[in-house]
Amino acid sequence: MKKQFVLNMVLLFVINLLVKPFYVFSVETDVQNLLGTQTFGMYFYHLNFVFLFQFIGDFGLQTWNHQFISKNREKINFILPNVMATKTLLSLMWLTCVLAFSWFISDLASDMLFLITLNVILSTLFILIRSFISGLGYYTTDSLLSALDKLLMIVVLSYLMYFGVTEEPFTLNDFIYGQMFSLILANGVALVILLQHLPSWGISGIIKYFQWHSLWDTLQKCAPYALILFLMMSYNKLDGFLLGFLQEDNGKQAGIYAASYRIYDAANMFLYMVPALVLPMFSNM
Repeated sequence: MKKQFVLNMVLLFVINLLVKPFYVFSVETDVQNLLGTQTFGMYFYHLNFVFLFQFIGDFGLQTWNHQFISKNREKINFILPNVMATKTLLSLMWLTCVLAFSWFISDLASDMLFLITLNVILSTLFILIRSFISGLGYYTTDSLLSALDKLLMIVVLSYLMYFGVTEEPFTLNDFIYGQMFSLILANGVALVILLQHLPSWGISGIIKYFQWHSLWDTLQKCAPYALILFLMMSYNKLDGFLLGFLQEDNGKQAGIYAASYRIYDAANMFLYMVPALVLPMFSNM
């Protein structure tokens, strides 16, 4: 176990050191330079507003699933359809709450919020799928997948910025849709890999193992993790939202803050790696 932990930790750090800092400090920086400080600041303002409601859409499901799957691998047939159904329901509630509360803030664009929320939902879904893979003990596979979303974004967004399909300049919609396309691909790859380690159910199998009452049971078990997520998201994301909300400058100050915040954001990526690997390992032990 010690050897497996060390090898996977080295692999995890090497892969993420090669990919994620390049995305944050090269691709995302170029995006902000092309779009301008104000436009990117408005995006950052909307993004942080979406993150304030992430505790509804995730509700600690990924963290709970990480440790529960590791201790109950033989129950994967039952857990998977019920957890995915819970995730779908929570995502719909998340999207509804974001759009509903945005009506009270006049300078929030509902169309942009809708697209950004879909992207964050896809991002959390990718992490959830990976939690099944690592929970089943495929730590190396999970480490290889850990930077797939950012790697795809590097390819897609670089193509859109420098080899655009049209002669029109790069826009914020190009950035958002490029992220969405990359996340859909990443989720597809992760799902295919996960299904290779599971029985071939078909629709009848999913219906067989799905139980409505398990949704409520799962939410109750996830509640402590949801509280932690709510507090941490408020602590980390409220400042970016307040800069856009309080400063009537079309996102200029939020854009300046976003340029520095990505350093903190990049550091957080590496802090997350250790518990993401350790939690399923320790839970299984």
